[in-house]
Amino acid sequence: MEMKDRLQEIMEYKTGGKQTPFAKMLGWTPQYLKKLLSGGNFGLQPVITLLAAFPEIDARWLLLGEGRMLSPGAYTGIRQEMYAHIQGVLELERFLPYMNPNELHEFEQSVVMGKVPVFSPDTVAGWQGRADEHEKEMNVKFATASGKSDDLCRQKKAK
Repeated sequence: MEMKDRLQEIMEYKTGGKQTPFAKMLGWTPQYLKKLLSGGNFGLQPVITLLAAFPEIDARWLLLGEGRMLSPGAYTGIRQEMYAHIQGVLELERFLPYMNPNELHEFEQSVVMGKVPVFSPDTVAGWQGRADEHEKEMNVKFATASGKSDDLCRQKKAK
């Protein structure tokens, strides 16, 4: 694999393959990036720029093509971001039964797009209030049913 191929992989990783945003991230012109991607002379300066901008890139991989694109520590960071995202979604997931149709749609669209849904604190407080009210109602029903069960168990046996 040539250096231009590794550059292409980094661009896929950072911008989904979009050249202009990638060039902008590095302070390069799109023309300069195209020159590098076409196999132009890949001097030391682009390598230094890439490693300075993206410290998670493994230098040995970039220079020699050995190993993996990301250094081992980078995977830890990605996992932490992933777990934080999942936690954010799960914190709101418990309120699904209390969301109105528009809120459900917004929640679903955010999750489909890979984002944590963002709702106002007042909205979340409203859901929490409805969840608390539902729990109270369930506790009353349980207590009533439990009381009836106790009463039935205490009745005298028929002769």
